[in-house]
Amino acid sequence: MIDVKNLISVSGLGGVLKIIVARKDGIIAEDVITGTKNYYPQRSHIFSPFEAISVYTTTEAVSLEEVFTFILEKSEATPPPSEKSDNKTLRAYFFEILPEHDTDKVHISDIKKIIKWFNFMKTHNLLNEKVDETGTKPEETVVEQIEAAVETEQVTSNK
Repeated sequence: MIDVKNLISVSGLGGVLKIIVARKDGIIAEDVITGTKNYYPQRSHIFSPFEAISVYTTTEAVSLEEVFTFILEKSEATPPPSEKSDNKTLRAYFFEILPEHDTDKVHISDIKKIIKWFNFMKTHNLLNEKVDETGTKPEETVVEQIEAAVETEQVTSNK
């Protein structure tokens, strides 16, 4: 499975960022292309950690990392189309990747984002397999970091 830990999309910015630390009022993230680190305030941006994103299906939700894995496995035989392709082509491709996706809940804009993220990650060698670290304490997930930071902010502001 593709490792999406610490990868995040920030509203208003293109591409994929790697989260460095979640603070109570925002995050510090690194641009995976340039390596520059910036602070993104929670008041100005919406954060979408890749490990929290799922795709609706007719049975149960499928994680984004699973969808990326499906795309990668089929990319030699069926390379992903450009995110600028027509809607019919995008939907047909997504049916090849995830035949049971819910067509009422998974919009073309969602498919475009997934393909755009996948192509970005492939171009910048971010499609790494998840490594199972046995015997060690797992790191806190990005979602847990952000939730803890927001919870700390709420407790602090209520005092």
